[in-house]
Amino acid sequence: MRTALWVPLLILSAGFALSADSSRQGSSSGLDPERARRAEAAKAALAERMEARRAAGWTPKSKDEQMLTQLRRLRDKYQIKQDRRA
Repeated sequence: MRTALWVPLLILSAGFALSADSSRQGSSSGLDPERARRAEAAKAALAERMEARRAAGWTPKSKDEQMLTQLRRLRDKYQIKQDRRA
């Protein structure tokens, strides 16, 4: 599941200019054609995965749910560390 979160960031940090406007597909300014094609393919693949998730009933977590999940993860991580020390 973590992959779905960092892949878009990786794409953006690699210098791909992903346009939020779908009418500008293929016209990424400043990119060579191959790189622009890969950027558009990555954008399309991400949109397809998100559409499949939503069709399967997935809904994004609220900010409160995200915070609780993070707190539980930190608590569990701390507990493991304490158990190793014992």
